[in-house]
This record gives sequence, C-alpha cells and structure tokens, in this order.
Amino acid sequence: MNYIIAIIVLLIIAAGLFGWGLLSRKRLFGPNGHKRHPDIYVLAMNEKVKRHIKKVGFEGLTNAQRICWSVTWLWRYVMLGDFENYYLQPEADYAIEAGEGFKQIGAEEFADIVHRANEVFGSGRPARNKELREEQLGEFGKEEFMELNELSEEFRQCTEDWQKMMAEFISKHREEFLRKL
Repeated sequence: MNYIIAIIVLLIIAAGLFGWGLLSRKRLFGPNGHKRHPDIYVLAMNEKVKRHIKKVGFEGLTNAQRICWSVTWLWRYVMLGDFENYYLQPEADYAIEAGEGFKQIGAEEFADIVHRANEVFGSGRPARNKELREEQLGEFGKEEFMELNELSEEFRQCTEDWQKMMAEFISKHREEFLRKL
C-alpha cells in the first residue's frame, strides 16, 4: 500500500515538473485556457504585461495590454483597500484608462463606479502624476472621502464577473499577449 502511495506522489511531482498538470502553460495559454481558469489566465497575462511595461513603459503597450494592466491593478488596489489607497499608487496614473478598460471589456457597472470615483476629482480627472494626485487628495474634505468610501464599497459589492470578461477580451487579442514580450 505504501508503494502505491509513493508511486502516485512521484507521478504527481513528475507531472508538475514536466507541465502535464491541469494548469500547465500549454493548457493555460492554449486557445481555451481562458475558459477553464479565467482568474488564473488574467493573472498570468497581467504578469506578462507587468514584465513588458518595465521595458517599454505604458505608452509602449498595445491597447489590449493597457486595458489588462490598468483594469487589473485598479481592481487589486480597490479590493484590497479602497479608492483612496488606489489613487495613492503609481498605477493610478492610468485611472481614466482603467475606467475605459472596464467599459471596453463589457463590465459596465465597474466602469460606471470608476467613472464616478474619478469624478470626485473636480475636473473628473485625477492627476496623471502620483505627487500631484496626493496634493489633490490633500485638498479633499470629509465629503469627498466619504464619497470615495461609498464607491469603494459599491465596487466590492459589484457582481459582474470582470475576470471572465477580461479573459474573453484577452482571448480575442491573444496575439498581443503571447508574442515575445
């Protein structure tokens, strides 16, 4: 009995080492990878873009890569904190693109919430520079922070499956993500 268990464990380890598992790169990046595991697919593609952006900057990304990057980062920061936390990050330089990105993937509710959060900045445009955004936030009163908190809660309660929508979007633009970045 112990030999059987040992053989099974060795097969599992070998499968992991040689990419035979359910989440192997070949399966994940294959034509249907986005359907099997949309959350992991989006994360993997965003990691590819994250490495690429260090070389070419945001402006060097394709439109699909910009959407993936800006939407994913906004979602992470707001879900782990709130909009105030997001706007204090360098990734918020592209808050407008994130809102448009949600819209382009079909996540209309998320797009609306992000648009309203951006509107809290009088001009409807948070500064494209972290230090300037910090100054803008420093000028906010209790009302603006309350509004951002309410929008953060609304964002967290949103039931749209943005990861599935993003996975479909990436799948339609696969060549932009799978070429050597």
